[in-house]
This record gives sequence, C-alpha cells and structure tokens, in this order.
Amino acid sequence: MNYSKMSDKELLELAKKNNIIFAEEVSKEKHSNSNRESVVRVHNSAPISKDIYVKKIKYNDTKKWLLNIHYAGRMPQISNAFGLFNSKTMIGVCTFGQPASPNVCKGICGIKFRKYVLELNRLVIMKDLPKNTLSFFVSRCLKLIEKPRIIVSYSDTGMNHSGYIYQALNFLYTGCGKKRTHVQGKNGKHPRHYGEDFTKRVVWFPKHRYILFLGNKKEKKLFKNNLKYKILPYPKDENKRYKIDFNLLNKEDVDKSQNIEKTIDWD
Repeated sequence: MNYSKMSDKELLELAKKNNIIFAEEVSKEKHSNSNRESVVRVHNSAPISKDIYVKKIKYNDTKKWLLNIHYAGRMPQISNAFGLFNSKTMIGVCTFGQPASPNVCKGICGIKFRKYVLELNRLVIMKDLPKNTLSFFVSRCLKLIEKPRIIVSYSDTGMNHSGYIYQALNFLYTGCGKKRTHVQGKNGKHPRHYGEDFTKRVVWFPKHRYILFLGNKKEKKLFKNNLKYKILPYPKDENKRYKIDFNLLNKEDVDKSQNIEKTIDWD
C-alpha cells in the first residue's frame, strides 16, 4: 500500500485499526513529511500486541490501583481516568486532575491560562510488560484528553524518579523544587486538609517538573510564549523501581500506611 498519498487523519485511523503492523510498514517507507513521520513514531512505540489498548475508565475503577498499588497510597483529584488493557484485563492506570495548589495553575503560563492546566497525577502499570508499553500508554491518554491543555507532571526524587517517561514523550523540563518539611497529615493524607499534630513534621522531597502543551500549532505556540519557567536540560539520574505486591489488587480493604511500607523499596 502507498501511504505517501494518505492524509495524516487517514494514517491515524488506519493506525488505530492495525496498530504495530501498520507502524512497521510505514516505517520501512521512510516518509520525508515531518508530520507523517511523527505519526509513525507514536504508533511505532506501541507494544507488540494487538490485544493491548487504552480506554477511559470510571473514578471507582482506579481506587484499587491508586490506594493499594501506587506508592502515594491516596486518591488525588481526578477529572480524567484511563485504563491500559490486555484483552479484557486492566494492566495499568493513568489519571489527570486539577493540581492541588491554585498557584501551580497560575505559575506555569500566568493567570490568563490557568484554566487550561491539568496535572498527570498518577501513573502505574503492571510489571514485566513489553518494552515501550508505558510510553504507548501515556501517549494514547494524551491523545484522548480534551484540548487545548497545559499538562504538568512531577517525578518524585524521594522515590528515585527522574521522569524518563516524560523525556521520551518530549515534555519540557522546567526544574526541580526544594526539599522541605510539612506538618504530618492523618493516615498519609495531605496536611493541607488533614493536619492534626502540628508538632510532628515529615520531609517532602523535591520533585522534577515537566510540562507539555496540547493543541494546534497556534495554541501550543501561545502557551510556550507565555511559559513562566525556564526550559532546562533533562536530568539524567539513575531511576530505581519500588517493589509492588500486585496481589493487593485482589484485596478490598488495605491498611494504607502498612501498604506503603510493604510496596516501596526504600533502598
């Protein structure tokens, strides 16, 4: 088949139907058109399985994953939730929501654009999946998000995360926060709402901040021109994975404080 005469829309539709096989075929033709090449790159990152796909899920569908599996052990604000599926089995969760702090929304591109800010606040998948599964998952989620949008996400240095998934998807790196302490919250909750004993404080490690603009060329250019942060080189620290007991997905009720201790590799 001659793909060079097809529009980008037609290529995308064909890619959805044929997934990795389509991507491999187009890659061999080595189109010079930059837009068409970007389409190929996205779909060529797909896992080598036609049974793996992404779809929207409900808030309640995320609970076991976010409370029992994700290291934070608590539910964030969620406006968009997506599941990664292998046939009918969910093998990953990615959620987006309004940032916890209004200052985050205003700080990225100013007050004028704060309503467009959305945080990618949770991302977790099963272990031992094919290479590029995570980048495939996130890229598909981003395609399903209503646009225009300013996506912000953080990588926790306390968990030895550098944000390589965001680097792979061409997010802009805008720096890292500072190590600080907060009042200890109840049952691991954020102290902003659940602070009780103001004599106890816990350390909060700095987080790498990544930003991505979604929309058409004009919208993305407008966002970038109003970006308040300096774009910096990507950090290249060594990533470490935390240990996860996926059997916790089968439990209805888990002690969150114990769960965090069991599933995180503190070394």
